[in-house]
Amino acid sequence: LIRDTAEAAIEGIRATGAPIKGMAYVSAARFGTSLLPTYMAMKREAEDLLIKASEQLKFRLVIARPGFIYGHERW
Repeated sequence: LIRDTAEAAIEGIRATGAPIKGMAYVSAARFGTSLLPTYMAMKREAEDLLIKASEQLKFRLVIARPGFIYGHERW
């Protein structure tokens, strides 16, 4: 789902033919390979797709990688 959504966004940008200035993508920081390995792999694949697209289509890409948040008391 994560990678497919990134692919759909890229195809949407290409289909419009209109230039975009930039895009932001919220990914995830690495928090160990044993915790959610498929999720992390898909996030990295989505990042790679977006990086390649930003180079080809000439737009600025910002990738944010917040840490894993878990707890009963969230701010």
